[in-house]
Amino acid sequence: MHRWLSRLLVTLFALFLVSYTLYQGIRLFYKPVETETATLYTAFDAVDTTAFAVRSETPLTDIPAGALAYQIGDGGKVAKGGVIATAYATDAAAAAWQQSARLDSEIAELQTLQLQGTAGLSSLDAVQQQLEAALRAVAAGDPADALAQQDTWLLQMDKRQLIMGKVTDFTARIHDLTAQKNALAPQMTRATGQLTAPVSGYFIQHCDGLENTIPVGSVTSVTVDQVNAALAATPQLSATGKIVDAYDWYIVCVLPSDKALAMPLGKSFNVLFPFVSATPVPMTVAAMNQQGAETAAVLRCTNMSQDLANMRSEPVQIQLKQYTGLRIPTTALQTVNGQQGVYVVYAGMAVWRQVDILYSAPGYILCTNDPTASGALQLFDSVVIKAKGLYDGKILS
Repeated sequence: MHRWLSRLLVTLFALFLVSYTLYQGIRLFYKPVETETATLYTAFDAVDTTAFAVRSETPLTDIPAGALAYQIGDGGKVAKGGVIATAYATDAAAAAWQQSARLDSEIAELQTLQLQGTAGLSSLDAVQQQLEAALRAVAAGDPADALAQQDTWLLQMDKRQLIMGKVTDFTARIHDLTAQKNALAPQMTRATGQLTAPVSGYFIQHCDGLENTIPVGSVTSVTVDQVNAALAATPQLSATGKIVDAYDWYIVCVLPSDKALAMPLGKSFNVLFPFVSATPVPMTVAAMNQQGAETAAVLRCTNMSQDLANMRSEPVQIQLKQYTGLRIPTTALQTVNGQQGVYVVYAGMAVWRQVDILYSAPGYILCTNDPTASGALQLFDSVVIKAKGLYDGKILS
């Protein structure tokens, strides 16, 4: 009898442990109420298409014979008559002059730092930001960009060491750089010519053969067929450089005519070039030339940069209208007594909040954000996206 009772107690205790473990597991992994925080979000009514860049571009002529040592990097600004490159008899001489110029620049910077010490220097955080910016530029660019960032990187590293007190005297470094420069002297033969800019603008080291595909002077009368032909054209790269006008330039693209109706002449829109820059560019509608169900759109821009000067055919997003509001999943939206709203968790209870929908997209909606509105959804509310039997005031376990 005693043995039987012991076995029963052991069995019951084992069942209790199993049941308790299951209960705790269910409590840990089963969530009868799921929530998501209401956050601010911006969305756009937009048109996605491919655009062709039309600019005033002046190919460089009278290029001197020999190896060129560039004073202006690809995409760099240059004034009319400014020296773009100097020609030398050999590649070795051109490379030696370029290296000498970089050494001169670094020596001058070090001498300036030597004289001023830490006075007038940026904070360590600012220097670190400059270093990170240089790294990002190298990571996103080509070998030419990496070379262009070399001076910036070295200067910021010198500033960082000076601010941190790791170095107080650059004399030895200056002597070393001067010795490197002097060692280049035997290779630095006399220049044989110079390449100068016929107009001011952005210097681009190559031509793509598409400079006059759509003349800038007649761009506002471009047709759908001409835009499609330009987009289909194959670039023919050449080593001959060009100067891109730093002022007005255009993009042309083909839009569905119903979308073009939302873009009246003279109105400005933000245009995003996702593979060129993360920052949209403001552009103004210069022409809309309809051809049946399609329209050739011409947009004018007065902003220019190194990246914009280099592009030709690019995917674009024309942002027609911007919406900013509280983003919530569509699964959270409910209709109660003819009113749309959501339930939020407040003090352990389900509380009803009305919403005013600004924008709908697959999977989410944007609602008005009004901190003064009583009974409305607010920023950072915990919105219920999954639960059963909800009502206003229900206690949530």
